Amino acid sequence: MKKDAVIKRLREELKMPKFNAFFEEKDYSEEDYQQLKTDLLNYYRDYVDNVEADFQGGLKTNDGRK
Repeated sequence: MKKDAVIKRLREELKMPKFNAFFEEKDYSEEDYQQLKTDLLNYYRDYVDNVEADFQGGLKTNDGRK
């Protein structure tokens, strides 16, 4: 499947109608697509989801200041 089809499918499956990303122009296999989707979900879980927990109690600098 082409890059545009990958983005469209991700928008639908992830229920993110405004999702946009820069992917390489190539033909993506189903395996490629599933890996991309897994990577995106892992990134979201690891770096975006629960971001409020990172700020509870304020930010601290390396020297202990808030």
